[in-house]
Amino acid sequence: MDVSQFRSMTLTAVISVVISVTVCWMLLPQAAWARQEVQDTDSLSLRRLEIVDALGNPRMRMEVDDEGRNSIYLYDRDGNARAILGLLPDGSPGLALRSRQGAIRVGLAIFPDGTPNVTLHDRQGGIRARMGVADDGYPLLRLRDADGNDRVALLVDQSGQPQFFLKDEGGNSRAAFVLDEQGRPALTFFSPQARPRLNLAIQPPRDEPAVELYPSLGPIWRAP
Repeated sequence: MDVSQFRSMTLTAVISVVISVTVCWMLLPQAAWARQEVQDTDSLSLRRLEIVDALGNPRMRMEVDDEGRNSIYLYDRDGNARAILGLLPDGSPGLALRSRQGAIRVGLAIFPDGTPNVTLHDRQGGIRARMGVADDGYPLLRLRDADGNDRVALLVDQSGQPQFFLKDEGGNSRAAFVLDEQGRPALTFFSPQARPRLNLAIQPPRDEPAVELYPSLGPIWRAP
């Protein structure tokens, strides 16, 4: 092999090495991007997802609206949203069960202060019954008229005494039936200004029956 052939072979080898290094350098970012693309397929980010049945009808939808409320909708075969589960922007969870006409018939929620609440609605969506537990732990049931006014209230207070109230259209208690701490019953009738006017009770110390009439502040007649 003469000198010219040796130089030619050496130059060819050098050129091959340079080309190989250049190609690897160019493909390296693409390979890294390809790996990143594979990794990105492990997650999916979107604002709304809709699932349909075999006929293409929507049966479930998950979304986050512009106000930050995330919700899950369940649809019947006719496309009516019958159940909605979601969180308000403040984090309060709620569940609404709807009729075919779209009116809420049952509602369940936990308020921002942590108190649970259950509501039963009429065909127009108006609340007719509300049940919950107050912040201090006592249960409360309220029944409403068609105008949304509380007409009946039933509760057990902090000391464990059951109480039953009947209210007028203005929400004023007009009659109350309660048991005291010793289990003695009392029935009281009130004026529209919530003042007691008539009281029927079993009174201590010998559990005697008593009737009291009130003009305004104190009783005017009592028996026995």
